[in-house]
Amino acid sequence: MPMSQPGGSIHVRFSDQQAVVAALRRVGQRLGEPQPVWPPRRLPRGLLVSPVRHGWVSVWSTLPELTDLVQPLSATLECSALALVVMPDECWTLDVYRHGAWLGGWVRPRVDLIELDDDDDEALELAEEPPLSVLAPLLPPGAELEGVQARLLPEDDDEEAELSPDEVLECLCAELCLLDYDWDPAADADLLAEGEYGEEDMPVGWTEFVLLPTPELPLLDTDWDDDE
Repeated sequence: MPMSQPGGSIHVRFSDQQAVVAALRRVGQRLGEPQPVWPPRRLPRGLLVSPVRHGWVSVWSTLPELTDLVQPLSATLECSALALVVMPDECWTLDVYRHGAWLGGWVRPRVDLIELDDDDDEALELAEEPPLSVLAPLLPPGAELEGVQARLLPEDDDEEAELSPDEVLECLCAELCLLDYDWDPAADADLLAEGEYGEEDMPVGWTEFVLLPTPELPLLDTDWDDDE
């Protein structure tokens, strides 16, 4: 079971991996020159960018601010993108952007209010969920919006209503053709830092991934406290 994702993942509806890499370097100015991850080598911390897979270029990182890049990235590329954070067995969030504008998002399990203080009745009302039509341009050829609706908004008497949040997300990502949506590179930190990973250990298309290093940070297995 994957760990919770500290930085989540970004999934960009774009047909050019190199263009996404270049845009990431523009919006994340600390990022270094792209490096191949194959053949295996010791990898520094940074962003891992997939090749185009079913029309998506996906991005992961151990850095907690990853999803902060989705808005400027979507604006720079003038495209649609998703920001996804998964906490297995707990919850997940999915936000939709188009040309830099946030179109809304979903949280599952669904909640309408967030209690701000256990000692009083103050609460924060969450924004209404967007219409499912915002996902229509992101669907792969042949997919229907009705399939997404069955996953996100099942009828009360539908068997899908009994699915756990993790199962709902699995079905939804299958509709969208999102691969490795819940991969957490932090769980593979030792393999990445030592260069001991194999193609079978990593996400689909791993040999074509590139890494954008963050030069200020050490290798993935380095204890940050060692230098203090």
